[in-house]
Amino acid sequence: MKNDAYEHAYAEARAVLHRRGKLVESPTMGSDGIRQCRVNGLPLTDRELFKDAWGEVLAEEILREQDALPETGAGGASKTSCQL
Repeated sequence: MKNDAYEHAYAEARAVLHRRGKLVESPTMGSDGIRQCRVNGLPLTDRELFKDAWGEVLAEEILREQDALPETGAGGASKTSCQL
């Protein structure tokens, strides 16, 4: 899964949760380098957000495909770049 496809899936998962009536805030990057997005006040990692939107199986598939991508070098977007 390309980084663009991963970010599109992430944005769509946020939209799905919003359509279900959940309060979805903008994602932020923590000091530990892990992106989190508050949903109904709870900070969710990418994994938790995908799982909440689509369930464990699809969340794992998306993350497994993303993990298979090579790391991006200096100056490029990382696999977990935070798009607001």
